[in-house]
Amino acid sequence: MAPDRGSHRDGGSRTDAPIDAGAAVEFLVQITTSLPPDMPAAERDQLIAAERRRGRELLDRGAIRAIWRIPGGLRNVGIWEASDATELHELITSLPASPWFSANVTALAVHPLVHPDEPPPDPRHGASDSDKRGR
Repeated sequence: MAPDRGSHRDGGSRTDAPIDAGAAVEFLVQITTSLPPDMPAAERDQLIAAERRRGRELLDRGAIRAIWRIPGGLRNVGIWEASDATELHELITSLPASPWFSANVTALAVHPLVHPDEPPPDPRHGASDSDKRGR
């Protein structure tokens, strides 16, 4: 029997609750799947169907914000949202194919071009010049 990958340390599950967009962090997630070449076709088909069902659940609840297939293999790249890295790990490992894939994760931060009316922070002090002048 496979481990319960959706259990949180307090005994509950965070992998099916809606994402709280106000407290969420965005992550760039790149997944590469390597199924065993000797996996029976029926088992492979069932796994892929289960993976698509779970992926759709994660998309519908807002954990997967966007996703793209990378041609040439069982690979994808997506923007995922979670409250923290621990929740993201739980979400990713809730996918049925997780024993056969590797995931590269990068936390994302807002770029200054998204809010051009706000000055970028001073990298030396974490505050902008206008913040230091009291504006």
